[in-house]
Amino acid sequence: SVKLSEVAAMMDSIPRLENIDQYIRILKEKSALRRVLSLALDMTEGIYSGEMAIEDAARLTDSITRSIEGTSTETVYDIQDSVEELAGYFEERASATKKPYFETPWRDLNWAMRGGWQKKNLAILLARPSSGKTSLSLQSALHASREHKTLYISLEMSRVEITLKALSLELSLSAQRIEQAMDPFEALNPNAEIPPTLLQTRREIISALAEMRSRHPHLHIAEGDNVTAEDIVGMIRKLKPELVFIDQLSEISASGPYARHPELFALHNEHAIKVLKRAARRLGPAIVLMSQRRRVVKSAKQTDEDVSPELSDGKNTGAIEEKADVVLALQRPNKKKRYEGGLEPVVLHLLKQRMGRIGEMGLTFHRETATFHDPV
Repeated sequence: SVKLSEVAAMMDSIPRLENIDQYIRILKEKSALRRVLSLALDMTEGIYSGEMAIEDAARLTDSITRSIEGTSTETVYDIQDSVEELAGYFEERASATKKPYFETPWRDLNWAMRGGWQKKNLAILLARPSSGKTSLSLQSALHASREHKTLYISLEMSRVEITLKALSLELSLSAQRIEQAMDPFEALNPNAEIPPTLLQTRREIISALAEMRSRHPHLHIAEGDNVTAEDIVGMIRKLKPELVFIDQLSEISASGPYARHPELFALHNEHAIKVLKRAARRLGPAIVLMSQRRRVVKSAKQTDEDVSPELSDGKNTGAIEEKADVVLALQRPNKKKRYEGGLEPVVLHLLKQRMGRIGEMGLTFHRETATFHDPV
């Protein structure tokens, strides 16, 4: 006969409904570990046999990382579930408060990109150095952060420099003029009165600084050296922003085998783009990544800005063409010309968009304040 104590012990070993989440987690972890073991054995055999190149080993390492992170998830839905999810998406677009996109400050760009930066999408902005990609991205971040939690990650400039640039955009005043206005005029000119215009500019700067705190309560700025793509994903997990701007791809530090082998630099860029694309999909934010546009001069009479950008102009990587949901390229063909009022016409090329149109649109760049505006 079976004793009651034996029955109780058997019951304790059977999964219960209240513990189902824990058992599912354990099963997923065991499955991931089995996949890691399989990939590790493949790599070991390939290296010892001499049949595996370093590039193949790097890709396998990336696969192992995804297995550990649990990113290799595949779910099959029936058409009813998919239609219901699409109906929910339409409801979000019609909502006055909870839309699946974030508007930019520019009318034509919003129309072309189906409302603005899309949630769960990775957008890449290509531009030559000193063309204004930081100004364009920061201007968009300031616009969005009035209502949405926005993370601006600068891997080139310090937090103080980014905040000064943001203040410059808010005041429509160059950073140089702001610094000059705040310099100690009294100490440099002890026998001269402070000009009334200087006093007025100082008041405007101090007032704008105070207003920035209330106008952009959801803006977060991150800086750092040796920041990897995985570090960026960690920031996103911790802060849970709705919109992320990253300046820029070439400054993202390599990790794993990409850090130990300089010849894998192009693969490192590809790895970083893959990691950020997965973060957008899994964690939900719209991610906008700045990247340099490679040199494309085709004759001695041309400059970089004379040649219209193409999708293949992403510097040191082909993953931009494959992985990005949206690819934009900023072109300033009139950079060396003089314009009345300093208003320079520029072109923003929409080179790729998975769910929308491609083409080009005009913007106006104000050289003194480094701000972009809709064409007049």
